[in-house]
Amino acid sequence: MSSTDEGAGFAGGAVQAATRTLEALRTRLELIGLELADAQDRLMRRLLCGALALFLLMLGLFAALVWASLAWWENRLWLSGLVAVACLAGGTLLALVAARKIRTQPFHDSVAELNEDIRALKASLHHEPPP
Repeated sequence: MSSTDEGAGFAGGAVQAATRTLEALRTRLELIGLELADAQDRLMRRLLCGALALFLLMLGLFAALVWASLAWWENRLWLSGLVAVACLAGGTLLALVAARKIRTQPFHDSVAELNEDIRALKASLHHEPPP
């Protein structure tokens, strides 16, 4: 083999490696884009449902308070205070439950694919077959 063949082989190999790297990067970026669009759709759906639920709950709570105040006019101050304490306690409890559920990783699939790419790259650098 002449020195020009070795140079062309090295350059060709480098170009192939760069092409594969760019293709893998493009694929990963497409995956991240899809996950981001999916996360945005889920967030908008949750916000809309949450806002509607909050509106209806507040309307129902107000109607119940008005009814109870009219039904037991003498105890209207106690009823209002009791409803306020119940609302604060319920809101705090719901906030704690929601905070516990938010701890999910947003781009789990992308991170897993990138970790797999890193393992495969390390295996190829050490001339080991990927797992």
